[in-house]
Amino acid sequence: MRRWVPVAVPVAVPVAVPVPVAVAVLVAVLVRADSKAAWITPRPAR
Repeated sequence: MRRWVPVAVPVAVPVAVPVPVAVAVLVAVLVRADSKAAWITPRPAR
């Protein structure tokens, strides 16, 4: 199993890096859309 580590790291890094970025962008878009929607249609807080 040890032999796969040097191969897995360069493959995993480019795959793993965009994921938190995409999540952060998605959350930012959702929060912005949610705040805009809240301005238009105020709904009761949970």
